[in-house]
Formats: sequence, structure tokens, C-alpha cells
Amino acid sequence: PPAGKIPHGKKPGPGDRETRENAVAEKEAAFLQNPGSFRAALELAEAYAAMDDAASLTLALSLYRGLAAAFPSDTVLAGLADAWGRSGRFGPAFDTALRRAWNPLVSPAGAVSQILLFSAASGDPDRGIECLRSILSLREDGREDVLPALAALFLEKASAAGDSFERREFEKAAGDVLEEIGAAFPPSSPAAAEALRLAEELERR
Repeated sequence: PPAGKIPHGKKPGPGDRETRENAVAEKEAAFLQNPGSFRAALELAEAYAAMDDAASLTLALSLYRGLAAAFPSDTVLAGLADAWGRSGRFGPAFDTALRRAWNPLVSPAGAVSQILLFSAASGDPDRGIECLRSILSLREDGREDVLPALAALFLEKASAAGDSFERREFEKAAGDVLEEIGAAFPPSSPAAAEALRLAEELERR
């Protein structure tokens, strides 16, 4: 996606907009009937976020932040991170995505995907690399998801490098990660398949 914008999908047409507005009205009514309901609040936050305009995103953020303070489930944190990102506030978006990885009962794959998205949208692969390294230090079980993403960000940094020395340094860092993947995972694993794709990209440079 272009820097500064997290896409929600195709631009909604008039019919889509009306459908989303009807969903908001329905979820608002359900929330007003039972304001203490976690599910009603979550569904209303999701409906606001789906509107994808500044005012609705502000309302979604307010609800998600309240939910995260009371019950920081992976679903809530994923929605909060997405709302931060689509509001263009990438600092808290990265922080919230990273927070998802703290839950040992949930795979860090979702957090890794959001971090990659925010890195591209914000034009800040350095922050993405920092977050991925934090996940590696937290979650030994996350290496299969994190290492290919880390290699991809190093290649992105190499592409944007200002001189040949810097480019070679980032390409070497990517190559080192790809070698680590090859040593750690069987060829049939998704990580190895992604590493092969990235290695071919590196060879074409």
C-alpha cells in the first residue's frame, strides 16, 4: 500500500456504504441495550472500523482502547492495531501489534503480518525490524513466522539503500537469515518455501 495508508479493501460504493451504515445502526442499538456486553462493544467497534472514515475510526479506537484495557484478547488487539494503522498513527499501531505477540497461547503469525503491513504503509522498515527482533526474543515458537518476514524487511532496506556498501550490508543480513531458515526448518515447511522465494529475489539483484 502507499505510505501513510492502510487499505480496508476496495472503495465502497453507495450500496456498500449503506450496508455498513445499517450495520452500525444495528450494532449501536444492541450496544445501547446492553452497554456492559463485551461482544456488543466489540461488534460495534468492528462496525465503526469498517466505515473507514476519520470520525468512525475515532469511535472505533475509543471502543477498542476501552476493551483492550479490560480484556486484551488477540481479537481486540488486532482490531485496535488495525484502527491505529488506518488512522495513520503508526507508533501505537506497531506497539499494539507487538503486544499481540506477548500472548503465549496465540500464534505470533497475526502480529507478524500486521507488522509487515505497517512497515510498508509507514515506510518505516526499521521499526518493523525492531518489532520482529523483539518477537524473536520473546517467542522461540515464532521463528518460522518471524524469520522470513525479517529477511523480507532486510531486502526492502537493501532496495532503499543510498549506497552500494549499505545495500550489500542489508543483503548480507537477509542472506544470513535465509541460511538460518534453511538450517532450522525442513524443505517442505512454509518458512523454507518463502526463504527459497526470497533467495531467488536476492540472486536476481
